[in-house]
Amino acid sequence: MNFIDIITGTPIWVWVILGYLLVVGIMATRPTVVSLLKLGIMPSIFLWWSFYSIYLTCTACWPLFILWVLVYTVSMMIGQQITRNTNFSFDKNTRLFHIPGSWFPLLLSCSFFVVKYAMGATYALIPEMRTNLMLMSVDVAISALIAGLAWGRYTVYLLTYRRNTRSNS
Repeated sequence: MNFIDIITGTPIWVWVILGYLLVVGIMATRPTVVSLLKLGIMPSIFLWWSFYSIYLTCTACWPLFILWVLVYTVSMMIGQQITRNTNFSFDKNTRLFHIPGSWFPLLLSCSFFVVKYAMGATYALIPEMRTNLMLMSVDVAISALIAGLAWGRYTVYLLTYRRNTRSNS
């Protein structure tokens, strides 16, 4: 099997997700005004995909789940710190966020896609790799890292939203 076979054998929904991630990531490189709901879409995709990878990898592997929790927790704190250091603002009247452009979401999206695609292709081409603990650990850790960074960013926006809308109610 060669590279072309891998690409043509990839389900269409994978390319749809790549397209979405690229469009949203490229749009994020420019300053934007966005709702809390829209800010939560990408982190939700990453979290769902991350959980799904654990499910596919090993449904009853507690060490992998513990690894996921540890990496997710640490990366979530890093994502929060990165976001706190950005110059975003929240408009209490419109309840929208003013977010400066950043390459970070595009980098996050592309990294997640490349890793998940490479892992999926590896598992499809060499099924016995599904039982390789090192490869499974890398898959789970990278999924947790990227999901945690995305959710760390989102929790800063969520807390800002709650703090600013609660005082208006």
